[in-house]
Amino acid sequence: MVNRKYYYSKLTPMLRSVLDTIIKKLQEFESIISIINPVVTSKQIGMLFEIIDKDFPELFYIDIKKSPIKIVEYGPVKKISINYLYSKYEVDCFFDEIRDITSQILSPISKSDTILKREKHLHNYLASKVQYEYNSRNSTDYSIIGPLLHGHAICEGYAKAYKYLCEQSQLNCLVVVGKALNFKTGKMENHAWNILYIGNDSYAHVDVTWDSGKSHGTNLMYSYFNLSDELIGNDHYWDRTSVPVCIGAYDDSISVIESAAELADFLSMKIDNKQYSFDFMVNKKFNNTEELIELISKILRKRNLTIVKSFRVFYNCNTLYVHCDLNIV
Repeated sequence: MVNRKYYYSKLTPMLRSVLDTIIKKLQEFESIISIINPVVTSKQIGMLFEIIDKDFPELFYIDIKKSPIKIVEYGPVKKISINYLYSKYEVDCFFDEIRDITSQILSPISKSDTILKREKHLHNYLASKVQYEYNSRNSTDYSIIGPLLHGHAICEGYAKAYKYLCEQSQLNCLVVVGKALNFKTGKMENHAWNILYIGNDSYAHVDVTWDSGKSHGTNLMYSYFNLSDELIGNDHYWDRTSVPVCIGAYDDSISVIESAAELADFLSMKIDNKQYSFDFMVNKKFNNTEELIELISKILRKRNLTIVKSFRVFYNCNTLYVHCDLNIV
């Protein structure tokens, strides 16, 4: 099972002890942290702060990217200079707000609920409430503050907020840092998402950023929810040796369409049930979204489903996931 502080759990006892000291001093807002250890190196200390950045989203008040730590060596003593983003009073106020919003988010679920129900609820909250901030330089968008308190974030903020909420819901989750192929720009970009322990010694990828409905101008999606290494590996790239292998999980609430005739029946059923926004998966890889749109248009004409004034489709050719919104007369 993934430890809730996954990267921390992989450290040697010596480095774990050093990290414990650093975290204690950070919680006490020490501006200079002294590490008295003749064995630990400055490079290792830098690595420990990278682990803090991924494993401890509650330490949102330091930012090693915008304010890199400075380490000065005095023989066996390493002195670490820390720049805090906020005062202790401000951090205490933030924590009060975070506790309030977290309590509201978690109120519909309980520890006795299944892992799927809990992880899906947290995924849905962030994917429906948080707006992606393109090219943001606001430090809050890189931490749990942006998504939880302000409703906007970049991928790193989404991933840290999802990990934080999972921890509060007794779920084991870790942040993954790598690269992804942006399907809008066609460019490779730095990216962050999550791996979650889903039970039965199994793990799955969850990318809340790319499932965010507010970012896509539609409802939340499940295109990157509980995916295997194989599926998400079509457009996500990471150091596979540093994290658990993911086999993913099948969500039986999402229909898998096997043929055009089955799609026609599925669309008719959704319209009859007055469900005009829905998800499904296809077992055939369409060349592009336009090809799928053309098929749906033919079905609507053939079935004389004139109640549909227009429709919008999001199709992910890598995960074979489809989200459809129908505009009804």
